[in-house]
Amino acid sequence: MPVGLLDFCEEQGLETDGHLIYNPSALTLAEARFLSPVWVLRWKFRRCRACNTEFDIEQQGIYYCCHDCLQEVRA
Repeated sequence: MPVGLLDFCEEQGLETDGHLIYNPSALTLAEARFLSPVWVLRWKFRRCRACNTEFDIEQQGIYYCCHDCLQEVRA
């Protein structure tokens, strides 16, 4: 587990599996940066930068881009 991740989660009242932070609602990239720039890529539920759709990073997408928008970029 990365140093400080557990401490951050405990301070925020959030759970982690050691890799991802289990947030109750999806975050935008700006919200994630505001909460902690260090852990910006550790949030499980994210909001797509392009279409604002909520997605689970374990199921689809990359960074802060959902699967559908990612497919459009690749086309």
